Amino acid sequence: MNRHLSDSVVITTVGHTDTDDSVPPHKTLKRPLLNILDRAITELETRFCQKNLELMKATSSLVPTSGTFLHGALLHPLVELAGTDAGCLNNEILVAKPMLLKECPNEPDLSTVCKTLQHYKAAFPLLYKLYITALVIGVSSAACESSFSTLSRVLTPFRRTMLHHRKRNLVILAHEKSITYKLDMDEICEGVCQGKQEADVDLET
Repeated sequence: MNRHLSDSVVITTVGHTDTDDSVPPHKTLKRPLLNILDRAITELETRFCQKNLELMKATSSLVPTSGTFLHGALLHPLVELAGTDAGCLNNEILVAKPMLLKECPNEPDLSTVCKTLQHYKAAFPLLYKLYITALVIGVSSAACESSFSTLSRVLTPFRRTMLHHRKRNLVILAHEKSITYKLDMDEICEGVCQGKQEADVDLET
């Protein structure tokens, strides 16, 4: 009975009774459960689409412990993402692959391999750039969800290393910036002061 009619005399039925059977709990929960499953499946399909899986395989191919270490065909998605020349990169891989297998044969950490390659980046600039690109997309890390974010549908498959030429350069600059932060500025200032003092002595003599 409608509460507005509680003090009224009803002559005819209003089509409502207080004894309606309640909906069973399993039917009440069924609709939200289906909605949750639908959203979860859609999200999983978005995150683990074929393109992302190819990027994961390409990233794993950069680790020396992988059976497909520096395999040219598997690296192709990363090559396109970084905007590097595949032919020149293959030439670098021919020389860099034996060197990396010798320097860090059992190293599973991608960042450690990149640090090793950093000492030879003048000789292998394209391969070094590929490692930097792989490090910032975080396709295999749950802690770095930027590559799987919903925002990537608006931007690109990875937010920090977009296909735009300027964005690619910003990634490299950011990596170089992180290296410069590790410099001991006190030591550099002391070196500059010492050099200046030596220069003053030379001028006086």
